Amino acid sequence: MSALAHHGIFCMAMPSESNKRGLSRFSNPKDPVYLMIVSQMYRCLLFQTCKIKKLEDLLSDILTLPTVPNVPVDVEDERGRSALHCAASSSNDAAVAILVGKGKANVGHKDTEGQTPLHAVMRKAAEEDPIEEEAQKPFKDIIIRLMGYSEVIFQVDKARKTAWSYGEKLPWIKKLRNTRGMYLGPSTSDEAQLLEPLTVPQKDTPQRKACQNFLGDLVEFYTVTKEQKTEEKHNFEKPDVLDMIYNLGPKKILDRTRPKLTDEVFHCRWLHFPANNVGSKFTLSIGLF
Repeated sequence: MSALAHHGIFCMAMPSESNKRGLSRFSNPKDPVYLMIVSQMYRCLLFQTCKIKKLEDLLSDILTLPTVPNVPVDVEDERGRSALHCAASSSNDAAVAILVGKGKANVGHKDTEGQTPLHAVMRKAAEEDPIEEEAQKPFKDIIIRLMGYSEVIFQVDKARKTAWSYGEKLPWIKKLRNTRGMYLGPSTSDEAQLLEPLTVPQKDTPQRKACQNFLGDLVEFYTVTKEQKTEEKHNFEKPDVLDMIYNLGPKKILDRTRPKLTDEVFHCRWLHFPANNVGSKFTLSIGLF
């Protein structure tokens, strides 16, 4: 309690229903009034410690407390924002690390505007527009951490904007996006809805001829168990780009050549596209798996 008092956190005791001017006594820790007070204190502490970097130790302690009924780490405020939203919009990289790591906070949680914590940190970065590299560092640390969860980096809000849209005017934000390496893995995002649908190249056009002449590689690795014996298998196809992207798609190409087995377990599916099909490669990889 001394740590709480040091930061100015205090609780008001409720008067009893009797005519006496005494304080009510709770019969047990499950008393509904007692739980209401405890949950409100917990909410207050959770959100306040996420906004102030100096309170990171207190935040860590809060997350190790026994679970408070009806107050998960993703509890919302009146705007539907979680504690992770508050930490991200406060550029509190320490709190984000604690919430995601120790608290297992939902990085894809959306507020009433449909925005994720990644939206929150991007909007704050655009608002402050830090010039010095040291001032950019907490934003970068948060963005990189959240980018590790590929299902959120292209989520759109109710205005149909991705988080990147809010920071697109900042060169260092663009650099983070363009050099994110393997952070973008299999995605369940809404980005595919934002991309223009691919149209099949018309006959006798240079684009169609190029797609027919260039070949890609499709390989899937899997194991098959039969009579208590497990074997490693692979399926390899080398279709042209026209079939790979426009006509059939990788899944159908591999499905039709794979032996019909019921107990196969897939470990990896590898796709290689010719270098001159970068745009099509990105579009296909977004919605493929």
